[in-house]
Amino acid sequence: MNQQNRHHLSTASAPVRLLVCGAFALLAACSGEDRTGGAVPPAVPGSASQVAADVGDASVIAVAIQTSQLNDAVAAEYGIEQRDDLVMLRVSPRLGESGTITTAPAQVRATVTDLRGHTRELELEPRTVAGLVDHVGTLKVSLPDTLRFTISVVTPQGATETLELSREFQSR
Repeated sequence: MNQQNRHHLSTASAPVRLLVCGAFALLAACSGEDRTGGAVPPAVPGSASQVAADVGDASVIAVAIQTSQLNDAVAAEYGIEQRDDLVMLRVSPRLGESGTITTAPAQVRATVTDLRGHTRELELEPRTVAGLVDHVGTLKVSLPDTLRFTISVVTPQGATETLELSREFQSR
């Protein structure tokens, strides 16, 4: 039975929260070289927002970040320009556990809504980084702005989840 739920990081399962926190702790310890499957810098106030959920057998992490916050290596791997007014949404569906992580096949769609209530579809493209596929989209924003991303993930087995992620973006 397909069931659609809304997930926020605070309501994600303990294993998902642990996975997310562990991933960011690992990133904080890493050098500028990105070998973590397209990771972005660790979350600090005002830099990145994320949400995680289990979708069937897959774990999904979505991150929204101003591209000016990406380090040079990550921006180059994704082919994204680093600017305050350019926001990247990255959705990473994964299978497996540490050491055996693979890309989870999933259909991913996203919309973005601004404070004025304008909603638009965000085109997500598959990008392979470090052998793993992420679904990545960018959009130009007028700063300051607050955006709400609504992300729909569907697995081939029919598991469905809707993730929501809100973030305020400001000039640096």
